[in-house]
Amino acid sequence: METVEINKAEYDELRSRPTRQELDDIQAKLTDAEKAIEVAEAAQKSAEEKAAEAEKKVEVFEEKARQATLRDERFNVLGAAFLAGLGDKTKQRLQSDAAAMSDESWTARLDELEELTGKKRDEGAEEAEEDKKGDDQTFSATEIAKFQAQTSAKTNDEPLPAQRRSVLNGLTK
Repeated sequence: METVEINKAEYDELRSRPTRQELDDIQAKLTDAEKAIEVAEAAQKSAEEKAAEAEKKVEVFEEKARQATLRDERFNVLGAAFLAGLGDKTKQRLQSDAAAMSDESWTARLDELEELTGKKRDEGAEEAEEDKKGDDQTFSATEIAKFQAQTSAKTNDEPLPAQRRSVLNGLTK
């Protein structure tokens, strides 16, 4: 075997270089890291697509809510006398049109119906507003009965006023 003499600095440099096994290990880690990056990028793209789909769904539902609000606003300003002059199918069609039509189309549609019925669109609206204002202070018999049923369910010790009246009526006969 032959001996070769080299400088100490060159020898130290050769010894500090990685071995073939170390290079193969690093190459395998690099390949694994690249695969992990590809998987992460695919997952990110999938998540972005799902987020975009969800955003589209939210926009669709928000648009439906805006249309429902617009429909209610437009339909509620119509007078009771005007609506009474329309048939049931016309009312249903008008209500669905209220959500979908532009302002100009809605106004034109109401003008057509005013011409057909001979009544103005706000005819009878004042009476309906007065009825609504008066209803804020009163309760229907059904509402009162529901309230009494709820309170009686909470306290089983006390008889209801209707029960008391029934007993009194039975005793006085």
